[in-house]
Formats: sequence, structure tokens, C-alpha cells
Amino acid sequence: MSPTGKPGREQKMRAIGVPDELWDEADEVAKLVRLLILGSHGIPESWFCHSQDTEILTDHGWMSFPEFEKENGGIMVATINLKSGSIEFQSPVQKMEYEYQGDMILIENRNIDCLVTPNHRMISKSTKGWRKKSVDWRFERADEITRARTHLYGPSLTSWSGRKYHTVKIGGRNFDAKVFFNFIGWFVTEGWVSRKGKEKKVGYFIAIAQNPGPKADEIASCLDALGVKWTVNVRHGQGKYSDHKNLCFRFCDREIWSWIHEHIGFGSENKVLPRFMLDADVSLLSILFEAMIDGDGSRMHGKKRTSKTYYSKSKLLSDQMQELALKLGYNAQVGFIGRDSLYAVYICRRFCVTVKRGYLSKKKYDGKVYCARIPNGTLVTRRNGKLCISGNSDGGD
Repeated sequence: MSPTGKPGREQKMRAIGVPDELWDEADEVAKLVRLLILGSHGIPESWFCHSQDTEILTDHGWMSFPEFEKENGGIMVATINLKSGSIEFQSPVQKMEYEYQGDMILIENRNIDCLVTPNHRMISKSTKGWRKKSVDWRFERADEITRARTHLYGPSLTSWSGRKYHTVKIGGRNFDAKVFFNFIGWFVTEGWVSRKGKEKKVGYFIAIAQNPGPKADEIASCLDALGVKWTVNVRHGQGKYSDHKNLCFRFCDREIWSWIHEHIGFGSENKVLPRFMLDADVSLLSILFEAMIDGDGSRMHGKKRTSKTYYSKSKLLSDQMQELALKLGYNAQVGFIGRDSLYAVYICRRFCVTVKRGYLSKKKYDGKVYCARIPNGTLVTRRNGKLCISGNSDGGD
């Protein structure tokens, strides 16, 4: 069956009694025609490409493909080693960009959104035996996924090594890395600092707010471990929240204030994580992740799985949370809640992305398409905030 659910060319030919040997010959002719058409435009058959509105994960964060194509070098791309399952960053051997007019394959449901050329290589398994390690993942053309149900490679199959940090140096002091990552997780979600230019009036203060309870106790313990002298004030809400009490932890530290100003930024819309923190190993990323969820997130415990949601006014911080979640083996997608002007990152474990026949369709396309050739043969991309792990172009060698 075709991706639309209607009888495909092969089924029609077999239905009218075309012998297998003639069907094989027809298939070879179709492949030859396809090669001739692509070749007339200077496009190798082995180029498998994404739509222009697809983004690619790099060691500089998420980039649109047009932005990625403009980079002259030094950018490495996130890729999955299918033998080990590890996330690795590799330099692209070749970049692809060309005009394309014709059908694209749209694979879309609540967990995936990708728009690719028909020959794009997806990483798949059939429904039967997909949990068995003996059943290998395989590359399959997007336009040849015709089964009633197919499993595509999921983010929770991946692993991340990262860099090991024992300390983080700020000014003339070395802070324990675990304590500092925990502190930054709380700060980017619940903290703020005095603005530049007002230091003489209010000092180089850093503040973190939290409701009374276990989370406030964790912040107090974190500040103690950080080795700073802190105070706490009780703040009362206003209007309909006048009965609401909030604790404000505050301390002054010029070196930490300056580091935050340089690496994280001011204002909830502008906060980011420094790149070295996203490159850390799983133990440190887990500490950072849990503190951020505790600060600006929520957890939902279901019968089959536990999901998490992270909220932020910062688009870049939300994008970084998606990368952080991926490195911890989660599937994560970024959405925007317009009424609240908030970005939401929806997070859960997902070992595969199940695609039913109805989730595949053809879409007319007229514009540029993009890809890159990577030694591992795979790419991590997203479209409309949803992750996709798939094959890449092999360069046409």
C-alpha cells in the first residue's frame, strides 16, 4: 500500500497479473528514470534531504538548515552511533542544498514531525520483534514505509558521555561542580540579580525565590554547600495572592554576579545556559535537569510512564532544555503557549516513535531542501519543535 493508504503501483501491477520478473524489470526502469531526472539537475540519487523549515542540532545548539549551510566551518553536528547508541558530535563531510520541486513525504503525529524527500533514509523496525536486540534497526526509504505500523528510532535508545568536571572556577575560587550545577539549575528558573549600573545602590546581589517547603530547604542546602553567606526574607503576594507567602533567598557576591552577567544574562526572557554545562557528563546534567524541573516544571506520574514539562519565557533556554533532555535519554518537544507567552518542553521516555500508515502522506513542495553527510550516517533534527533521528546523505560516492 502507498503512504496514503491507497493501492500502490506494485499492488496494481500484481492485481492485473503482471509477472514478478516483469515487475522487477519495471522497478529497475523506474529507478533508472529517477536517476536520470535527478542527474539532469546535478543531484546524486544518494542525497536524502529535509525541508527548509527543519532545524539541525549542532555543538552550538539548534540551527536552521539555511543558517547551518552559511557556516564556513568549525560547526559539528549531533549524530547517533547506531552500534553503541551514543550521541556524538562530528564534523560534516559535505553539505547539501538544492532546489526541489515535487512530492515530499510528511511523517507527522504528536511525537514526530518531519518533511523529507521520498528517498530519505529513516531508521526503522517492523512491529514484530522490535523490542528484541537481535532485530537490528535498518535504513528504509521514507516512501517505502508502507506497513500498517512501523517503529522509528527513538531518543531513549541513545546515551551520552560528556565531559567530566570536578570543579567550576569563577574568579579566584573553585566551586564543587555538582553544587554549582545544582545552583545554576535553581537560578535560571527561580533567580534574578541586580541590574548593571545599580551596583552602588543595591550591591551585587543574587536572589532565588521559592515557596516554603522541601524545595526551599533544598535551595538553602545548596547555598550552604556553595559557601556563600545568605539571608532569607518572607514576601507576601498582592491582590488575590495577598495570602500567599514566598521565601526570597539572597546573597551578595561580585564574582558570581559578574559570571552570571557574562554567561547567563539578565531577565527571564534572556537567560541561557553556558555551552560547557550542556557538554557535561550525565551525572552533572541530571543534577541540572532535576533542579530546573523543580524550579519551573511539573511531573506527572502515569500508570505506564512518568512525564515532565518545563516552562520558560526564554526560547533559547527551552531549546537547551530539549537538548539536555535528549542527552539524558528523553524524548522532548518544544511548544509555545500563546496565552501565557511561555515555551513548554514536554518530556518523556520514548524508546521508539510508532508511525501508523495514516501518519504518512505526500505533500507538494517547491523550494530548497538540505542535508549533510556525516561519518556516522545519522542526524538529529527537529521540525515544529519535534525531534527526529534519521539517516543522512551518503554523498553520492
